Parts: sequence; C-alpha cells; structure tokens
Amino acid sequence: MLVSKLAQLLFLVLLQGGLVYVYQGILLSGLESVNDNCIVLRPVEKPEVHSYTNSTDLVSQFLKVYVDKELDPLDDELFLQGFPLKPLTIETARLCDTNLNVMYESTWKCKDDPTCSSCFLSYQRTFYDLREAFRGEKETLRMKRLETVSAHFGQPKKWPLLSQFIPVALTNPSPIIMVMAVNFKQLYLLLNWACAVERLGIDPTTICYIITTDTKAYEILRRKGFIVENPEWTQNMRKGKLKGHSQINHAVLLAGNELIQAGYDIVFHDVDIVWVKDIKNLLKDSGSRRDLVAMVAPYWNTKGIMNSGFVYVRNTRKSRLFLQSLENLAPLKGYSDQELWNIAFRNVKMIELEMRILPQEIAYKYSGHRAKPPGPKMQIYHAVGPRKPEKLKQHNVWFFNEEACPRFFENVPIE
Repeated sequence: MLVSKLAQLLFLVLLQGGLVYVYQGILLSGLESVNDNCIVLRPVEKPEVHSYTNSTDLVSQFLKVYVDKELDPLDDELFLQGFPLKPLTIETARLCDTNLNVMYESTWKCKDDPTCSSCFLSYQRTFYDLREAFRGEKETLRMKRLETVSAHFGQPKKWPLLSQFIPVALTNPSPIIMVMAVNFKQLYLLLNWACAVERLGIDPTTICYIITTDTKAYEILRRKGFIVENPEWTQNMRKGKLKGHSQINHAVLLAGNELIQAGYDIVFHDVDIVWVKDIKNLLKDSGSRRDLVAMVAPYWNTKGIMNSGFVYVRNTRKSRLFLQSLENLAPLKGYSDQELWNIAFRNVKMIELEMRILPQEIAYKYSGHRAKPPGPKMQIYHAVGPRKPEKLKQHNVWFFNEEACPRFFENVPIE
C-alpha cells in the first residue's frame, strides 16, 4: 500500500514537472536565467481561475487555456526568432569589433581587443564597486527594494509560472513606474514635475521611484510621501558617495533593471521633464507591439537617436533581455549613458528590438532659442542644458510655487 501511494505521488510530481517543461519548452513563455542569483519567470497571460481537483483536471485545463486558443505569432513571450536567448555580455556583444558593429568617433574602441574588455579598466572598477554596494551582500538590498516596491505599487502585471497552474487572484495591478534620480541641488526640478502631475489629477507619489544621492533630498522627498532609495548604501563604495552624472545614471540603470526583471513596466525619466498632459494613453498607444519608446536625441554626440532621459520600457521578453544586456555592458561606459543606450541598441544582435521615437511636437525637447516653440500637441516638455527654470517659465510649464503647488512647495529649503 505504501509503495502504491509513493508511486502515485511520484507520478503526480513527474506529471506536473512535465507540464512545466511543456510550458517552458513549447510555449516559450519566458523562463530566463538573468544571472546566477536571479531567475525570471514570465507567463503568457492570466488564465481563468479554476479549482483543480486532480491531475486529469489539471492537464485538461492546461490544454484548454494554453493550447486550444489562437496564438499571436508576434508575441515574443511565445515565439522569439532572431534575438539572443540570453543577455549579452562584454564578451559576447563584441562592441569593439569593427566587423560586427558600425563604429563612430567615440571612446568605444579598443586596439586588438574586439570585446573591449581589456580597455576602460577604471570605468569597469567604478561600476563593479557601485553595483556591489547598490545590491548589497548576497543581493539583500535588491530584495528589500523589490519588497518596498511591491508593497507600494502592487504586484507586477506579469504572472509567476506557478500561478498558471494554481491561479491566484491578482488585485491592485501596478502602474507604469517612473524611475528618477535627483540630488538636493536639482530637487526643485523634480518637485516642479510633481506639481505639474498633480495639476493633471494624478498623485505623483504613486507613480515614481526615486534614487537620491544625498540625505537632504532623501529626507525631504520621504516626508512628501515619495518612495525614495535611502542613499546610505553609497557609504559602502570605495569613495563613500556617488560622484558625478555617470555614477548617478549607473544607479538609475540598476534600479530600473531590477524593476523590469521583476515584471514591472517603467520609464527612465529625467527630472527636468514636465508633463503637460496625462501621458498614460500616450505610453499605452505608442508602446503597442514595441519594446522601447523614447524621446529624440537631436545631436549625433549621443551616437544615435535615443534620448535616455525619457525611455518607456514595456515589460517584454526582449526588453528584459536588453535591459540586462545594458547592465552587463555598463562597465564600459564613460560619461554618457546615452552613448551606452544607443551603442547597445545598435548592436547587430539586437536587430529585432522594437523601438520608436516620439515626435518632437508631442515629446518636446527645448535646448535653445533656435528650437521651434512648442505647439498644442505637446504632452511632455524637456528642458535641456543650463538655465532650466528660465526655459520652463518661458514656455509656461513652471508650477513650483506656493500658490499653485502648496503640497510640494511647503517647507522645502531650496538653495
């Protein structure tokens, strides 16, 4: 009798294991080993909620939900052709190989080394030091961040693999999360964005995750109700603090990639951007069947057309692979994160990545007096370069004052 029971139990375990294998292998739903410590599971869609009573019912419901349905041949969660199945690394991307990649005048050249790995060693040391501090020992800080994010924003819209077989009702689906970074000197820009968003009837504290570089900015934003990364992790870096624009953007990339791998949709969002209209529909419409949607970079010093100051990353199989690839390649980056984005996007192995640039009349970028003035179709405004308050006021997108925005203006000691 005992042997019989054990045999039945073994059969059920093997049966369910076989279903998982079929789910992964045939439907290709997105089981991706991102690195040694992180395995990401991405399902197709939320199934109907059933009460499974035995293995036969389990099999029949699986076939009904996942096989007897019309599949989208362009859904990359199911089918992925012509795209790397694993994230690129410095060795596999071969960014300094002139036979594979179009080369421009930039720092991304390495004599006699097509992988670039033997060059830019000081950049590499800086990045690895920063990442180790940001993630914490055994990735403890990463896990703590994700707990904070899920408690505040809700669970991601993507479903874990197990829930396909034992479905769990999902409440409070998460919004698209704006990932931002700020120091105290630029705090007024972030709060101006918050004031603009509040004017549209949206609570900005519910849609953004902020990396702060100093305690003053952290304390002010925390009191205002924002979800803010405590900068105390920077004390574990060799120099004990974030230094310069490049390192700040490293931290933003790491945080954004963590959210993408966890299943969230995000926007990499500079603080000198202002919403003129609610952009939720803009993101939804422009992101259909795409992995990335970005603002234009009009100058070729970025080595491409993508402005990393505003990039909407839809959570797709390809975007998860691309963001992890971007993190893997970031040790080679010098000052410009836009170079990193454009060079990685232009890599021959990323040719299947779907990216579009928002029209200038909708995502307006003002860099100087020669630019055409914004028109009625403008939904977001980006003040580029120096004298940002002057530019924002010139185009009537300055809202950070006591009368228009008392909630975020009050008790903020702007220097």
